[in-house]
Amino acid sequence: MSKRAKWVIAVLTVMVLLLVAAFIRQTTRPLEQQILAAKHIEFMGEAFAADGGSFAFFFRLPDHQPLALLVRNRLEGMGNPDFQEIWLDHNLIFTSHIDLEPGSELESKLIALLRAATVNANTSERFSFPPQSPRPERLSWVIERIQDRKTKW
Repeated sequence: MSKRAKWVIAVLTVMVLLLVAAFIRQTTRPLEQQILAAKHIEFMGEAFAADGGSFAFFFRLPDHQPLALLVRNRLEGMGNPDFQEIWLDHNLIFTSHIDLEPGSELESKLIALLRAATVNANTSERFSFPPQSPRPERLSWVIERIQDRKTKW
């Protein structure tokens, strides 16, 4: 094998390793960092949560990373009746969710992303279960819930 061929193989190997490392870093970055770094999100759909009163909204971050946003039920015993809780997670299980804190940098960034979100009505690109088709007016509803945590809905 020629010296040039060895260099080409070495350079290609390094490039592949860098790409793999970038992919692993992106998929293992905490959700909060992914949201803060995002330039846009796609609205993929919505569904009712299993608690009978919460609403779940599904988005796709850059690099096809999922984002689930849960507007929590405000019934006593299921949620906070005095304050609208908003949870964020990579999936609908919400076992490692983030509580969206009012006035936080994350809240500001998320509102900006929601205002500029594209609506993806392509049913073949939805998550594994069938959420309702995304409706642009529901993005306004989510933004209102985030900005006004005291008013009942």
